[in-house]
Amino acid sequence: MALSVRTGTAFRWRPTGLDGEASDVLRVIERDGVHLALLANGYASAFSTCWPPASRLILDLFVDEWSSTTGASRARLEAAFSGARRRFVEQSASSVLRDSDFLDEVPVAVLLAVVIEQSSVHMGWIGGDVAVVSRGPRVIASTTPHTLVEKVKREQPTLTDLSGIPNVQVRNIDRATAAAPPDLLSASVQAGDGVLLLSRAAFRGPCVANERAVSVAAAHESPAVVAEKLASIAFDEGDAPYSAVVAVRIDSVDGADRAAAR
Repeated sequence: MALSVRTGTAFRWRPTGLDGEASDVLRVIERDGVHLALLANGYASAFSTCWPPASRLILDLFVDEWSSTTGASRARLEAAFSGARRRFVEQSASSVLRDSDFLDEVPVAVLLAVVIEQSSVHMGWIGGDVAVVSRGPRVIASTTPHTLVEKVKREQPTLTDLSGIPNVQVRNIDRATAAAPPDLLSASVQAGDGVLLLSRAAFRGPCVANERAVSVAAAHESPAVVAEKLASIAFDEGDAPYSAVVAVRIDSVDGADRAAAR
């Protein structure tokens, strides 16, 4: 079965608030016909918004764990996530340079991992970054960020006014929840579909709202252009220390090209 995809990434950072590179928060990898797209963030303390040593560590660990797994992709995703989470908890306090202002704080991280294989997309996550699967201008699947707003929506479905609820993150990869599994979501895809990974804007939702992000993706053929435009929108219209986007365009699935899919 053939799978052909094109990818684009973009990273914007402010001169203050972040001293890092794109590879500290995002990775795109292709191995044996399977494509991995990853977004991560790390925190030195409850008061920080991005800490590259921790995000770089969780990404390195996930890629290492994935490389040692075999079998079905969704099972590999869950196993790699579990191994990376366990090793991060074991190593983060000693293997990354601690923030001198928060020596009593234990580093934490978040991770969004997306696996694209054949005609399926598998998503696993802990944290607030979002993955969106699109078909033209429509959202056909999306992850639900681990934020207080989403938690209240789920627990109090009749509550309509959420304006007073802070949109803080409520799940991290940390020592207190070392055994907690990620949420998992799978979706079927066809030629012409897209996948977007959107970093989280602090105290809000994804760096660009799902519907707007999909609209931009539908208007541009090149995933590199899509990623650049979305990262720029997020950076220009928000105040987050960084914005990171991965855009994927699926050109063929199981040997069917885009023209056939239409």
